[in-house]
Amino acid sequence: MEGNRAEGNAGSNEEGEGEKVEDKLGLSTTEALEILQRDIGRVLDDYDADCKKN
Repeated sequence: MEGNRAEGNAGSNEEGEGEKVEDKLGLSTTEALEILQRDIGRVLDDYDADCKKN
């Protein structure tokens, strides 16, 4: 069973952990959140437009 256990810690972030994620994804948390907010805004705008058509 030990071999199936996921590595890592779900607890608080350790210093430098954010840098590791940024290196892997190429985005900072702030950039990722801005993109997510923009995309959600587009989806909501499209939904509103569709509702007005129907």
